[in-house]
Amino acid sequence: MFSIEEVIQAMDASNLSVFEKQILKLRFGIGRPQPLTLKELEETQGVTPWALRQIEAKVIQQLHRSK
Repeated sequence: MFSIEEVIQAMDASNLSVFEKQILKLRFGIGRPQPLTLKELEETQGVTPWALRQIEAKVIQQLHRSK
């Protein structure tokens, strides 16, 4: 598994939009007490679980490239 610091670095190095980065911060609980669930993100941000998985995949690819 990757650390929060590695996820943040990968997000910074990626070509994610500001919105996508914000969604990931909410999903991973970066800067907040707890991460949001897929359901909570869908309800509050209008992001479908499928779209969230696509955003997560971009960061995971960046993490694998950086190792």
